[in-house]
Amino acid sequence: MIPRTLFETQLNALLVLRDAVVAPLELRRTLADLRSQEQFVRICAWCQKEHEKQLDEWMPAKEFIGTLTPMPHVMCQACQDDHD
Repeated sequence: MIPRTLFETQLNALLVLRDAVVAPLELRRTLADLRSQEQFVRICAWCQKEHEKQLDEWMPAKEFIGTLTPMPHVMCQACQDDHD
């Protein structure tokens, strides 16, 4: 590959082009990050209830998780050992 020397005007044009392409891409990435953070579950640090955004109410964790997906109730091995 032959090294190429750019004139100052060419270099400036490339810098402007870079800014025109990179800035919108960075903005899209930042917006996507913000949207993904909106999906986080808000949990009260004191009572451990979760905030259900659509209902705008706080509910116990077990109840909240049950609204997201069916929850089978099982017992872990340690609890089984304690109750045998």
